[in-house]
Amino acid sequence: MTPPEHSHAPTPPPTPPPTLGSVVAEHRRGLVVSALLSVLAAACSMAPYVAVYLTAAELFAPGPEGVDQGRIGWIAAFTALAVVLRSVLAGASSHLAHVTAYRILARLRLALADRLQRIPLGRVQRRSSGEMKKLLHDDVEQLEEALAHGVPDLAAAAAVPLTTTALLMAVDWRLGLVALAALVLLLALSATGMVLANKNNAALAAHTSVLNTAILTYLQGIKVIRGYLRHDSGYDQARAAVIKGAELNDRTLHSPVRWLVGVMTVATGFAVALLVPVAGHGFVDGRTGLDTLALFLVVALGYLTPVIGLVGVLATVLVRIQFSATAVREMLAEEELPLPARPQAPERFDVALEDVEFAYEAGREVLHGVSLDVPEGTTCALVGATGSGKTTIARLIAHFWDTGGGRVAIGGVDVREIEPALLARLVAFVQQDEYVFATTLLENIRIARPGATDAEVIAAGEAAQLGELVAGLPDGWATALGAGGGNLSGGQRQRISVARALLKDAPVVILDEATASLDALTERRTLQAVRALTRGRTVIAIAHRLDTVRSADRIAVVEAGRIRATGSHDELLAADTGYQELWTAYREATGWHLSGEGAGGPVAVSPASPVRGSRVVCAPSPAGDDDSSAPVGSADGTPSPAEAADGTPDRGRDTDGWTRAAREVVRPGVGELGFLAQWRALLGRGRRDLLRRGLPRLLLEGTVRSVPLAAVFLLLDAAVRQQNGGPALTHGHVWGVTGFLAAGLVLRLIAVDRTNTVIWSIATRAKADLQLSVVERLRRVPLGFFSRVDNGRISTLVTNDTVMIDFQNLPQMLTGAFLQPVYVSVALLVIDWRLALAALVGMPVFLLLTAWSDRIYHRVFTDVHRTRAETSLILIEQARGAAALRAHPDSALAGRYRDAVERLRAASVRMSVRAAPVTALAAIAVELGLVVLIVVGAALYAAGSVSATVLLMFLLLSLVLYQPVQELTTLAGYRRNQEQIARKIGEVWDAPVLSEPARPAEPADAELRFENVRFTYTGAENDLVLDGVDFSCRPGTITALVGASGSGKTTVANLAARLWDVDSGAVRIGGADLRELGSDRVMGLVTTVHQDVYLFDGTVRFNVTLGRPEAGDEEVWAALAAAQCDDVVRALPGGLDHHLADGGSGLSGGQRQRLSIARALLKDSPVLILDEAVAAVDPQTEARIQEALARLVAGRTTVVIAHRLDTVREVDRIVVLAGGAVEAAGTHEELVTTSPTYRALLEAHGS
Repeated sequence: MTPPEHSHAPTPPPTPPPTLGSVVAEHRRGLVVSALLSVLAAACSMAPYVAVYLTAAELFAPGPEGVDQGRIGWIAAFTALAVVLRSVLAGASSHLAHVTAYRILARLRLALADRLQRIPLGRVQRRSSGEMKKLLHDDVEQLEEALAHGVPDLAAAAAVPLTTTALLMAVDWRLGLVALAALVLLLALSATGMVLANKNNAALAAHTSVLNTAILTYLQGIKVIRGYLRHDSGYDQARAAVIKGAELNDRTLHSPVRWLVGVMTVATGFAVALLVPVAGHGFVDGRTGLDTLALFLVVALGYLTPVIGLVGVLATVLVRIQFSATAVREMLAEEELPLPARPQAPERFDVALEDVEFAYEAGREVLHGVSLDVPEGTTCALVGATGSGKTTIARLIAHFWDTGGGRVAIGGVDVREIEPALLARLVAFVQQDEYVFATTLLENIRIARPGATDAEVIAAGEAAQLGELVAGLPDGWATALGAGGGNLSGGQRQRISVARALLKDAPVVILDEATASLDALTERRTLQAVRALTRGRTVIAIAHRLDTVRSADRIAVVEAGRIRATGSHDELLAADTGYQELWTAYREATGWHLSGEGAGGPVAVSPASPVRGSRVVCAPSPAGDDDSSAPVGSADGTPSPAEAADGTPDRGRDTDGWTRAAREVVRPGVGELGFLAQWRALLGRGRRDLLRRGLPRLLLEGTVRSVPLAAVFLLLDAAVRQQNGGPALTHGHVWGVTGFLAAGLVLRLIAVDRTNTVIWSIATRAKADLQLSVVERLRRVPLGFFSRVDNGRISTLVTNDTVMIDFQNLPQMLTGAFLQPVYVSVALLVIDWRLALAALVGMPVFLLLTAWSDRIYHRVFTDVHRTRAETSLILIEQARGAAALRAHPDSALAGRYRDAVERLRAASVRMSVRAAPVTALAAIAVELGLVVLIVVGAALYAAGSVSATVLLMFLLLSLVLYQPVQELTTLAGYRRNQEQIARKIGEVWDAPVLSEPARPAEPADAELRFENVRFTYTGAENDLVLDGVDFSCRPGTITALVGASGSGKTTVANLAARLWDVDSGAVRIGGADLRELGSDRVMGLVTTVHQDVYLFDGTVRFNVTLGRPEAGDEEVWAALAAAQCDDVVRALPGGLDHHLADGGSGLSGGQRQRLSIARALLKDSPVLILDEAVAAVDPQTEARIQEALARLVAGRTTVVIAHRLDTVREVDRIVVLAGGAVEAAGTHEELVTTSPTYRALLEAHGS
């Protein structure tokens, strides 16, 4: 072995870690330029108003020479130039803002991913995959709109009203002050509205965290939820969080915000409302000329619109920052592991811990003054109870954390003074839960040594006993594995970890339960390879199977965070009582057996349909006292809740209609529907309300929206008539127009309020229905769905994507974009078809360009969506696989996130480049109608073919005709977003659900039987996991399932609990097919203790009483004592009321497993499945749990899955699985002669 090359060069001074502000500041030039372009574009957007004013002034108030057609031509040319410039400048601003935003997002993603590699590993691992998905993808993506739209739009929205005000003041300071008063009034209302809205947003933001926790808890604990009866163990918490969110949104309908939104919507007419009487009376009195009157009234129509846009942009930016930027800032502010100023490299490879202190949390020390020396080339084993600190010691050696006191050294050099990349090459760490990446098996192993040849990688894999796995993979070593290992068993994933260590060939090797998930035969072969790996190296090995480390040069007994004793196996047996007790307990863990204590025969299965808050009565029924005819719908015998329409027993009483609505909204194939049909399907129960109540209100509101325009027309028409010799405009006429305007604004306010009340309510319910439809559907799909679809993806769908479906603005947008232009166009055609054709001349070109833009969006958005999904997966793997990547920093996998982020940035830029020009051309095409209208209208007016009144009407209507139509271009982007979200929703809606019987069958007893069961996770015939499995487990007996890792043992346990349905054959309890019993009935009959324990975010009491919420403290403590966990709980602050956060991350693996055993014992079901239930506990705890279980399984049908044959050799029956089939079944003595696999396992185990 050659020591890794290293450099003694000093590390350059560390650069300050990036912050959100510094990253944005790096790209401020692009944002500033985009803002300036946006301001210029916004200035050009006022050109149509100026053009209408200039045209009216020239035509209706001409000079002595009459109408100057040349001047009209110049006005038309000016308008055309302004329209083109506006579209070009707006397109350039949008493109530059988006490109800059994409660069900022890429920089943020890289900064966040880099930070994951530099902060203490524990802080990374404590975040769930859903939380990391939200941070690395969703939160960063949310900032895009704030950056790409917020900065330029804010600049334009602020600049245009100010410059327009200055222009108006220059023309007439008195009328300018009136316009300014309207501006100030609107700003005051906006500020008040934002303050009130922020209070509401603060409540929503706080609830978002609750919703995220509830959904993640539900998804991560889905196995537990499927196995326990407590109604609030996940589904109801998630359901309640969704409904609470809807209630918070509904509060807006009963708060001042509702009226303020209405007032602000109407407020765009404030300037007209103030100027009509003031300017009108000024015209009557001769203080104001027609040209000034026309200028102020026409400009007033669009004067305050940018301010409303400003408020909308500010609200969006603030919400984005409130919901997303905070999480990004917090991660970027995480304290890093410090880099050495002058790194040192060890010349030898002994390991020493010197008076080490450490605490994961302040006040809860894990290690106390630990000192340990491991000479170079020797093996030191760490043994002790679960939670004693063994894994913590190993992680400190690898510098996953900094010590709180003392130091850890390799070759006399403090690990804090060793450059991180060099330290990673020095130490090979085989962890209990090594991560498998979404790439080929070959590359998953090559991560340990990037320069290794295929032959070297395969040799390491073969040595780690992966050959059998490879033989069953479709593409052998080149087979792509799923993220996290997909359907690989725990043992198969652990062999990949061992293969990495074999390939890495590091001088220091840490083995943390390196073979805990392996069967005896695979373990023996793997240990041979590990011994070859560790020969001549410094080895720290952690193991609960003391046989695997008894030959270590030195064994350190760890107890309560201290080194109790060190020595060889023989020395410790002779001198240390703690080790003696461990060894004795390990040797005495000889098997499961029934003691017969308290057993009155097999448990009588109560004919109950378990529902929320209930438990199946499992106590033996004395003869003559059978009260089995009484229903056990709940603890007090009340009937079960009504079933759903499809026959599914509803565990949550649907008194409010939410569950029914969530099921009724489900539409198969929703992802493939057309845009409007898709939107209509997603709207669900709101469809009828929208048509019956919403649409009439939208049409009324759209009609009265034009009242300010009508008032301006009435006043200007009367002024033009006076100017052309008609009747004089009077004060009474001005007051009449003013009254009409005031009444119209009040009517619009009422219409807006009524419309918002209905539309907001429909939108809130529709979004909640979508969220609940996903949550509700997930509790009825086979568990295999969760192995195909990442929890982070589902969580984002529920908490983020569904709320992005626009049920609130889209109806108004569609009404404005389609209905208003249609009836305005019809009216124009009726009044004067020549002017109407002139005004609408650009519409066909616009529609063609919009269709073209839609196709472009479809192509580029599909590319962006695919790239975004790929990048999201890679970034999440940076977090989930942080330990593996940190141990192998030179691998291609460690740096691939950089290429992924760059691909996403490039794809996003391509979308902007391809879509922006077409959108700009469409905007030019539609607004050129105004240019044609000015030219044609002036010519017809000069020829006497059209009256001043009609031409004025056309000119004014043109100001409101084009803007709604242009919103169709923005709809194209939203459409693609909706389609992508709908496909994700459809992925859940289209997933098959477990069938439920209309009338559940009743089991005769608790016998568990598999009848010719065939099963595959993928549905492919060539990917069978179980093939013809046939065996039975009689009531009151213990059956053990044994076999090599990956042989199908855990799959059998999952099928017995009906987490999946079989492909063919049947699984029966008491003669009844599980599909005829129904999921809830099976849930009451079967309890499984899984290998991978999940604890909910809640108290210890909550977690232990999942199956029996009515259990008293005495019963809870009894269950904890039986599971040998009462001492752990008593030591926690708060005892039973101690809050377990982060899935119980403050507890050791063994402590978490003992809690799961306690809740299984308390649930008290007639069928008990123990899937490696003692895999993560020390020998002493294992012996005590076995002793307790030996009493408590009396009368139960018990299935035990174990790799250690000495723990199951005395059970009633052993079933041997090999290659997904039953090779043999019988007692230990029978199988020794009949089963080759059992003999091989027995021989490997040394029995």
